[in-house]
Amino acid sequence: MSTPVPTVEDGTLSPYVGTVMALIFNNNYVWVHSCLIRKFPNFAARFEDNQLKMKPVPQGTAHIVVHYLYTGCYEGLKALVTREVDKIKYYFKMAVHVYDLAREYNLYHLEDMATDELQCLAPKLQLGTIITVLDEQEFTHTKISSWLREYITGEVMRVRKSATTDAIRVMGDDMKHNRPITGIICETVARLGLEN
Repeated sequence: MSTPVPTVEDGTLSPYVGTVMALIFNNNYVWVHSCLIRKFPNFAARFEDNQLKMKPVPQGTAHIVVHYLYTGCYEGLKALVTREVDKIKYYFKMAVHVYDLAREYNLYHLEDMATDELQCLAPKLQLGTIITVLDEQEFTHTKISSWLREYITGEVMRVRKSATTDAIRVMGDDMKHNRPITGIICETVARLGLEN
């Protein structure tokens, strides 16, 4: 004999029973149970008619957000590339998008987890590569600046202490096709480190 599903009268609610709300990612509806959304009052307050149109993001980012709402965990989709650096760049891009969405939609714990993911992935990429990635069109309106400022400050201080001609050359080579102002600043600070 099966056990009956708890009801409101029993004092518990299943997160999988009840009304659903729609997150709209790139015009695709993702239905999430309302009790999961309501765990995050600031996020839930943004819904109108049980719907919330999210900023345009890749499918991998939408997956991470929905997975987080259901499980409280940060878990992405597997990168479908073979080179290790391309996998790291893919996961880094997803983390940037997740960080940005979490900040914008007041999902504070998810923001912390995305920050942890960025801090784990960033040392596996060269600083010039990070800057080049963040200068891509898809990131022009993200709110990554606070994380990036802290990370670049730490990297510049590290490079400044141990700057070599080779390190400067590698950073310059990384950015030769894309000369963002942040890249020029990092390169200049690294050169100053060589002079001290």
